[in-house]
Amino acid sequence: MVRPVTIIVAAIQALSPQVSDSNARAYAEQIRVMAIEHSYDPFTAIALIHHESNFRPNAVSRDLEDIGLAQIRARYRGGCRNDPDPAKNPSRACIKTRMALMNPLYNIRAMSNHITKWRQFCRKKTKKRALLRRWLAGYGGYSRLPNKICNMKRTRRSAR
Repeated sequence: MVRPVTIIVAAIQALSPQVSDSNARAYAEQIRVMAIEHSYDPFTAIALIHHESNFRPNAVSRDLEDIGLAQIRARYRGGCRNDPDPAKNPSRACIKTRMALMNPLYNIRAMSNHITKWRQFCRKKTKKRALLRRWLAGYGGYSRLPNKICNMKRTRRSAR
């Protein structure tokens, strides 16, 4: 879904009023470009970022694993991929990867790629459209049972 940048900016600032006008505009522009490129609603990205970091670009999880706006897990990216302990004893290459994830625009791109990978995975597993409720659990790290995640059925309780 294509949404105007001004609407995306308004959504960001409604959820996180502390985000400056210039940052909200930069985030909105990047989110819009990535949403069009990866075919998802920009509000999905806004909701994910709000949930993960409340739009704090320097956010780092307590276990030092997840970094930036969308809390991307560094250990599975670039220079961190082969480090035995990328959180507490990162190599130089891993430090570069971790620093890149602190860049909000790079982090939004990484989030978009991650969304696309989970959607593709669920589409392949279910032979159906990858609905948000099917792939979102994988994005959030609940991927131990990927077949069950992708095949989740709506229950009465979750329909409320």
